[in-house]
Amino acid sequence: MGLNINIWNQKGGVGKTTLALTLGTGLTALGYNVVIVDTDPQGNISLGLRGLLDSKGQPRDGLYHLLSHDEPLDKVLLTVDPSQYDFDLPADIPVAGPPGTLRVLPGYAKTSTAAVDLFLRGKSISALKKALRPLRDSAHFVLFDTPPSASLFTSAVLTMADLILIPTQLARWSLDGIGEVYRIMADAADEHHAEVLGIVPTMTELHTNEDRERLQELVERYPGLIWQEAMLSKSTVWKQAADVQKSIFKYAAGEPAARAGQRLLKHFMEGILNAYELC
Repeated sequence: MGLNINIWNQKGGVGKTTLALTLGTGLTALGYNVVIVDTDPQGNISLGLRGLLDSKGQPRDGLYHLLSHDEPLDKVLLTVDPSQYDFDLPADIPVAGPPGTLRVLPGYAKTSTAAVDLFLRGKSISALKKALRPLRDSAHFVLFDTPPSASLFTSAVLTMADLILIPTQLARWSLDGIGEVYRIMADAADEHHAEVLGIVPTMTELHTNEDRERLQELVERYPGLIWQEAMLSKSTVWKQAADVQKSIFKYAAGEPAARAGQRLLKHFMEGILNAYELC
């Protein structure tokens, strides 16, 4: 059975989609079957991977159609072309086998209305859990890209989660978002079993006093959880890769951003393999 992992911060612009795309393509290249579920109505997962947009160049409302129109899960899941994760990774990252399969359950504008539709149709939000439950049997990892603020899906996605990965900028507003994640988890403690896997500083500028001070604050506030070895420095390359719908590993092979992605992937796998037995 696979692991459900929420990529979550209660603030926007902290790199949630970047982490989802980097881990999704990287894990697939390592031989794992991965599904990315986009619960953010911005639809950025579809925008960041080639071949997922509709004929008008827009993301599909897969999650909405799954819940509001009862379309079968296999009809709304999109399979990512293998060329998106056809790249080499360093030998020190453990490989499970030949490349796996990467699928996406896309979200877009109507995602935010799907929960309301369920309510109007007399269905509980637990319908989301029921609809997505088969993913755990077909994927090693199910990555949830979450919206920047609480939604009607927040509690449902939390109750499905095994692990939480929190990206954060080294800015006060972003750090406050981490506190909100912990508050929501504490308020719903009887309804979930999720644990925080780690906190990933993103878009860092450690040459500035502010970022160095905020990093130290994070380390002191959340001991043992800050992925200092896997921080993602600020760079326009991440946006450029998303703009041309390529994985950072393919777009910037050999460059600092791709090496940072490799460190992130290695740190993730070391933590997972030390604690979990994957199917």
